[in-house]
Amino acid sequence: MSTSIRGVLFDVDDTLVDLRAAMASMFSELSAQWLRGHSAEARQRAAVAFAGDIHGRYERYLAGELGFGEQRAMRFVDALAEIGVAVPEPAVLEEWNSLYEAGISGRWAAFDDVGVSLDRLRAAGVRIAAVTNNVADYQRRKLSAAGLAERFSAVIGIEEAAAPKPAPEMFHAGARAVGLDPSGCAYVGDNPIADGEGARDAGMVSVLVDRGGGVEAPCGVTKVASCEAAVDFVLGRCSRVE
Repeated sequence: MSTSIRGVLFDVDDTLVDLRAAMASMFSELSAQWLRGHSAEARQRAAVAFAGDIHGRYERYLAGELGFGEQRAMRFVDALAEIGVAVPEPAVLEEWNSLYEAGISGRWAAFDDVGVSLDRLRAAGVRIAAVTNNVADYQRRKLSAAGLAERFSAVIGIEEAAAPKPAPEMFHAGARAVGLDPSGCAYVGDNPIADGEGARDAGMVSVLVDRGGGVEAPCGVTKVASCEAAVDFVLGRCSRVE
């Protein structure tokens, strides 16, 4: 392991937990009445539109322009519009949102390589925390549902810094949580801007996980294909690093 890296901070959604798959699955189940009669391709397109947040509703939530439930309902409407389905009545949207919130936690699951990767870091004496663009309690529930919570010494959410990622305050709060300077930490995430550039500009070793391929890493950011490969890099084994 590099002697300069004593802590690793992780993004949660789509780095540790396969949130897109969970969201797409939940959307498809709850939206069956609106998707009925559409082709398999159209149903898939709608699910991808919801999970992928095609109009950036979550960014508006982070900016304080939308509530958490409101941004989700708007994503539902966006997904239906993608295949030409009319907007449901407000009461229907509210019920859909409630059913979604009640069921989504049962679909939160870690990527297959995550548990063993975190255990390797802990065995090597590396301090681990999560830094996430959501409220900490919600993300703790997500990590718990995915069987990961006990591995983290801290979860830093958006309420604990002046601005969300890529603002440096989020990353610096994570470094403080593990008792290190930013220069002593690596950050592992999946978003090239919020995670990759944000961690780099905050003075950390920045590692971008691109599981599907095709994402361009910003200058100064190391791209890998999995959490396992990210840990290889942190521990000084670079055979699987791009």
